[in-house]
Amino acid sequence: MNKSFVNKFTILISILIGIAVFFSWFVNGDDDQWNGYEYVWGREDNVHLSKDGLTIVKSTIINIDISDNFIVGLRLPAKNVTCDGGAGSNIMLVNNEEYFILNSSTGVLHEFKDRVEFEKKLSSFEIKEKISLDYSRFKVVWDRYSNYYDDNKKYYSGCNDAERGQP
Repeated sequence: MNKSFVNKFTILISILIGIAVFFSWFVNGDDDQWNGYEYVWGREDNVHLSKDGLTIVKSTIINIDISDNFIVGLRLPAKNVTCDGGAGSNIMLVNNEEYFILNSSTGVLHEFKDRVEFEKKLSSFEIKEKISLDYSRFKVVWDRYSNYYDDNKKYYSGCNDAERGQP
């Protein structure tokens, strides 16, 4: 084997290990604040929080921050759909802006559909100034997925809401 190839391969593996360690540290952050909650990234449109195998905050979380044992985030809800006459299944995002605050110490989850109410609750917990969320993610993520759905209309037009059996 070529020595140059081995050196490049070794450097690549080292970089990948470094990225994996950083990502693990970044996602897990301060384990004391997470209190057993896990940030589960199945795929980009299927991100949720779980604890002890149970989903606590449903998909899809599009931005998240943590402060003072509060896990705070933005989400676009995902719905389960059946496609191809029931032969296939998938999830589709819904363009409804939602917000959540999870007290990781007590397990109390607050969910909001209104940004003003969400920010009032952040203020009442005295964490509003400590939290940094990127609200532009709502538009960025929705635009990307709605374009994907449009580009794949033939497939997605035949999908039905799995819970209701309707498109």
